[in-house]
Amino acid sequence: MRIVEFWSKCPLGRPPFVHPDDRDALETSGPGVLKLPALDFKRFIRSERFGDFEDRRFHLSLLPMPYVGDLERADIFLLTLNPGCKVSDY
Repeated sequence: MRIVEFWSKCPLGRPPFVHPDDRDALETSGPGVLKLPALDFKRFIRSERFGDFEDRRFHLSLLPMPYVGDLERADIFLLTLNPGCKVSDY
């Protein structure tokens, strides 16, 4: 499946977790987002991003979840909106 093949190219060793095909777009449309420090829970709640509901930048310290389940055996697919980011995601 193309989606599985696509996401298998995403390096997951350490943040920032960015798919190689998305890197150029992030560098041009989201200045500085790739330079943000990697955050774990403790660092996130102490950062200026915590509680800033106007901050719309990507959280590249979190692992991407492009899909869940076995796509080859699924009878149906549910398409949902981006769930956003909550403190519990860290």
